[in-house]
Amino acid sequence: MRPDPATALWTLSFGLAFTALGTGSNLHNLYLHYTVFSFPAMAAAAVFGLHNLVERLEPARRAPALAGFAAALSCAALLAGDRFGAFSDSQAFLSGNAPLIRELGEAASERYTWLAAAVATIPADASVSATDSLGPHVSTRLRLYHFRDQPDADWLVILESETTRDQRHWLRGRVRQGELEQVARHAKQITIYRRR
Repeated sequence: MRPDPATALWTLSFGLAFTALGTGSNLHNLYLHYTVFSFPAMAAAAVFGLHNLVERLEPARRAPALAGFAAALSCAALLAGDRFGAFSDSQAFLSGNAPLIRELGEAASERYTWLAAAVATIPADASVSATDSLGPHVSTRLRLYHFRDQPDADWLVILESETTRDQRHWLRGRVRQGELEQVARHAKQITIYRRR
């Protein structure tokens, strides 16, 4: 049965549409995860393309040519995988606009250890409101809120740099009025509050 190239192009169309209709520059960056929708279909399309090339050759030359093309495609896949960090660290692969962090430094490791211990003191049934990057650290809670949308909860887990001046003023006001109690603070960066 002859492969149908239209099948590969149809599966490729989702990734192409996703990338083409995207407005952010990151969506067109090959070193970010947004373009991976296209990769499986491109690999399938490459196989169809190789099949079509080999069929144009004389029958006696098809088997060696196919073996050579298959080896080249396999090498290209391995090189691409290595470039994206599948086999070793790659400085080319990005995490947003920043380099990918593979290991925590000493300060980050200390901060993470502190945060894990502080979050462990929050009762399991308490509602928690957290800022963007701290949300994942409390994401197993049944009632978890995003601080920007729902700042009122039993406990607040706040990264100061992710709050506005008005939000910080609001928090200080609630502490002065006795509505919130500051339970823990780390390096003037992370603050944990409890509702009284």
